[in-house]
Amino acid sequence: MKSNSIIGELTDLERQRDILNNQLDKKIGEFVDQLPSVAGQWIENETRRRIEDNPEHSQTMGAKRLSELKKKMKSLIDQLPEICKGEASNKDAWPHHATEEDHPSNQVKEGYFNSVFRGVINNLGAILDEYGLIVEKAGHYPSWKKEFNGKYRYQINPMLDTTKVPAIQEYIVIKKEHDKLNSMIIKKRKELEKEKASELWDSV
Repeated sequence: MKSNSIIGELTDLERQRDILNNQLDKKIGEFVDQLPSVAGQWIENETRRRIEDNPEHSQTMGAKRLSELKKKMKSLIDQLPEICKGEASNKDAWPHHATEEDHPSNQVKEGYFNSVFRGVINNLGAILDEYGLIVEKAGHYPSWKKEFNGKYRYQINPMLDTTKVPAIQEYIVIKKEHDKLNSMIIKKRKELEKEKASELWDSV
């Protein structure tokens, strides 16, 4: 029966996709390992920018308060490996774990990585607010926002430099092949359903 042949082809395609799934799982793990250094640099730069953009307030804080701020910033950076793991822990959110219908093959998948990065750096908001450094200058769009749940969100593009996180570029390359297989699997399943219907018709 032709349907048996199609089932064999479908099984082979799904096996190839399983191999890519494993590769993509590993790339997410590498991304989590590479992210803390990038996020740590961003946090240091953002904290310094806040100090420099608010010179009068910084002077008012004095050396003691500034020292406390720096210690809390460094403590946050030390915690980044665990924070990054937590932000990327939901495997259902990994783009390659979504269904074929959820993510058509022509969709860009970079949004996930920016979302995780934003979730990580959001932890700086509470520290900046504690030291009065979250308010923007008059006329400037606020980059930080305190949510209703009391958490903070960096609400403009954090500009994650993907060249400093090689796993992202590698993930995207493999994901394109994964998407092609997904499209082929969808077509093959429809072909199988059609052939089974035809064989059933011919059998009665």
